[in-house]
Amino acid sequence: MAMLKYEYNPDLVPEKVRKLLDVLFAAADDTTRTAEWLACFSDDAKIWRNGKPSNGRTEIEGMIANSWDKVASRDHRPAKIFAFSKDSLDVMIDGTTVYNWQDGSSKTGVWACRVEFKEVEGALKISGYHVVFF
Repeated sequence: MAMLKYEYNPDLVPEKVRKLLDVLFAAADDTTRTAEWLACFSDDAKIWRNGKPSNGRTEIEGMIANSWDKVASRDHRPAKIFAFSKDSLDVMIDGTTVYNWQDGSSKTGVWACRVEFKEVEGALKISGYHVVFF
C-alpha cells in the first residue's frame, strides 16, 4: 500500500484519530498485519459491512479472515475524513478499494463508512465501524 493521502480538516479531526486510521487502513491490506488491524478495535466493537454485523473480537477476527477469500491483494484508498464537530470521536470516511482477485481480474469498489471511537485504558480504539459498498 502506498502512503495514505486523504483530505481532512486538521482543525476538526484529532491527530490521534488520523494516526489510528492510518494504522487501520495500512494493516487492512496486508495479511501479515491482521493482529495489528484487530488491535485498532475495542474488545466489544461492532462492525457492519453492507448490513452484516460482526460483534466483538471473535466475530470481527472471523470477518477479516473471510474478507480475503478469493482476494490476491487489495489497496484501501480513503479519500476524505469528515468530522461531525471539533475533536469529534465520530467521523465519516469515503474512499475506494482496488481488489485484485486470485483469478487475475480486478475491481475498484467505492465505499463510505462511519467510524466511532472511544478511549480504552488510555488508548484510542474503534468501537463502531459501519461500512457500505456501492
